[in-house]
This record gives sequence, structure tokens and C-alpha cells, in this order.
Amino acid sequence: MSFHLIVSDPTPQVLGQELPALVRDGYTSFKVFATYDDLVLNDAQILDVFEVARRERALVMVHAEGMTRSAT
Repeated sequence: MSFHLIVSDPTPQVLGQELPALVRDGYTSFKVFATYDDLVLNDAQILDVFEVARRERALVMVHAEGMTRSAT
């Protein structure tokens, strides 16, 4: 069984320290949301998560269905 980490508050601390440490611990996939008001990230935040994932060699899944407004 595996879990995808949900990134809902991509602060500099999370992006620079916490996500890389979690990847080193074996959590290699993140999930971000472009929908659901309490989980939605804007475009810049999603790109920041993509950058960390690229650097750390992790996978990002985007939950985007049902979008009715721009996530910016």
C-alpha cells in the first residue's frame, strides 16, 4: 500500500525542507488540487510543487476535474 502526500500549503519550509525529507524517507508522490476551496493551489503554487518534484525525482498528480473557476 502507498499514500500520496497532499500538498495544501506549499510554504517555503514545506517546499525547501519537508517535501525533500519525505521523498528521502520513501514518499515519492504528491497530490495537488486545482479544485475544492479548502485544498486548491493557485497556478504558481502548483508550479512550485512541480519544481520540487522534478528536483527530487518525485511524481505529482493534479486533481483538476470539476474546476469552475481559475485557480489563480
